[in-house]
Amino acid sequence: MYDQKHVDRIGKLKNCVGYGPGTLGLALKPDDDAGVIDTLVSVKAVARSLVELLVKPH
Repeated sequence: MYDQKHVDRIGKLKNCVGYGPGTLGLALKPDDDAGVIDTLVSVKAVARSLVELLVKPH
């Protein structure tokens, strides 16, 4: 689910990145389909990003 509208409305943060598996044109529609491998790749990418942003000292 792409929640940028809530980030903008509640957090007043205009710049937001939406990332995930699948095709954006099919997101949240009846034919929405993301493969297992694509989903795992996305989860790993988000996890690496969170480690980089929240754990590693800058």
